[in-house]
Amino acid sequence: MEKLSKAQQESIKKASTERLRVNLIRADFVEDEVLAMDRETLMTTWAEVIAKGGGATRGPVTGGYDPPLKKTA
Repeated sequence: MEKLSKAQQESIKKASTERLRVNLIRADFVEDEVLAMDRETLMTTWAEVIAKGGGATRGPVTGGYDPPLKKTA
């Protein structure tokens, strides 16, 4: 985690456990292994992915707010 900027470190610390899990699964980690990780391991693993310049390969990783979508006629 020391390889990341202070802003990146804070972002990881503030991320919910569920968000960290989703990010790692999107980055092609095995879901069962991710679900078995404790929070500290999730943060460390996600920090390593970011430090290597990685991220989600199946779609964008976004912040923590997903507004509800409205159905249009």
